[in-house]
Amino acid sequence: TFVGVSDKIDQWFLASTGSFTFASDDYEAQTLATLGMGLASWSNEVSYDVVDFFTLGLAFSYNNYVIQDTFPGVTAVDDDFWMVGPRFRFFPTDQLTVSLDLDTQQGFRDYDAYMVRLGCNYAF
Repeated sequence: TFVGVSDKIDQWFLASTGSFTFASDDYEAQTLATLGMGLASWSNEVSYDVVDFFTLGLAFSYNNYVIQDTFPGVTAVDDDFWMVGPRFRFFPTDQLTVSLDLDTQQGFRDYDAYMVRLGCNYAF
């Protein structure tokens, strides 16, 4: 589930979204057959239209595991972390949007994550 707001003010784009994700994994071979994970997140983006066909932005989010089941005898990992990274949007035509997102994960114990997302949207 998620809910968000966004606004475009001249060349600036602002967005904020709150979300909750729940996953339940069923492990038939384990004594504890089902493990749940619930992640609450708050994501934000600030972008600026450099020119008509190019937007540069920055996104950041705070994520917290409010539910983090583990196997018996296993200690849960950290329950929260931050993500931050730049956003690039290209608009070669009115219908086509190409995006490149880079993210780094901060504050999660003994774990570094760097993600690259390349996307293409076509409106018809």
